[in-house]
Amino acid sequence: MKPPPKLANLQVLRFAAAALVLVYHVAGHYQAAHGALDVRWMNHVGFFGVDVFFVISGFVMWYTAHAKSGAADAFAFIARRARRIFTGYLPVLAFLAVFYFALDGARFSAVDWVSSLTLWPILPPGRAIAVSWSLSFEMLFYLAFSISIWTGRLPLALAGFLAALTIGVIAGVNNPAAPYPMRYFFGMHCYEFAFGVVLAAALRHHEVRAPWAWIALGVAGAAASGYLRATYPVAFLPDAGRIATFGLAAAAIVHGVVGLERSVKPPAALTLLGDASYALYLLHMPVMYLLLAKFPPGAFFAAHLEAREVFVCAVSVAASVAYFKWVERPLLAIRFVSTRNAAMSATPAA
Repeated sequence: MKPPPKLANLQVLRFAAAALVLVYHVAGHYQAAHGALDVRWMNHVGFFGVDVFFVISGFVMWYTAHAKSGAADAFAFIARRARRIFTGYLPVLAFLAVFYFALDGARFSAVDWVSSLTLWPILPPGRAIAVSWSLSFEMLFYLAFSISIWTGRLPLALAGFLAALTIGVIAGVNNPAAPYPMRYFFGMHCYEFAFGVVLAAALRHHEVRAPWAWIALGVAGAAASGYLRATYPVAFLPDAGRIATFGLAAAAIVHGVVGLERSVKPPAALTLLGDASYALYLLHMPVMYLLLAKFPPGAFFAAHLEAREVFVCAVSVAASVAYFKWVERPLLAIRFVSTRNAAMSATPAA
């Protein structure tokens, strides 16, 4: 089966995933402020948006680069993906550096700015942007994928990386006592990227049947996984359990959404929100920090916590759309001189 040329619905799913992560973090602040509503269930399912992101990333990588081979293609791939990640990330990092330096010296001193700049994996207190841990995973996967392209045997090389990961996991090199970067390099989230790769590879040969049923299955699976995690926290292994439950649920949803590409055209507004999903993922924590910690939004919101959280969500979404339209997209539109003949090509990702 020839895959659909565009993935508009998958882009909308990106927004849904980013919005879920936003609500997850806002709900945490709401609980800390002793809100009247019981939103503890978000503690056990809200992070699911990240699992969806990882599966989508694996899918898109294979979908866009499965036919590439050799050193030039490998360099072009990693340059394009790094540009896509850092173009949105660096302006936010720069803003926070200036803001923390001017108004929050303690926070500025706590951040490991070199690791934050390079996305080298570090523990939470050292991250300038709390969610950057997932970007470190993205870059790790991009590096593995680019090396696989360079070998000229993409499927075999990816299988080799997956085998090495599995051996490392079985050997326990990612145990809690291991150095933090080692836990990243052998992190089980890499399996979720593999789920996406398998889905994209299968799409080239098999049509997605009953896409809504797959989506319903994935949503039900995520809900059931949240229930299991809340009810049996000891038995629910922190990594393996998450991949076997939330990871597979995310794969089912991605599979179903891709199956809608030929029959469902999302509204332009949803497509725009999908385009701004990366900005929402990056900005929502800084927005929460500014509105809830540094510049609280006033007495009314202090007395009406539910309205405050809705306000924070609305500002986060509006800020992400503005950032995408006026910062991220213009920067990505800048074209550099092509040097492909010298195996030095770097063009913006779609």
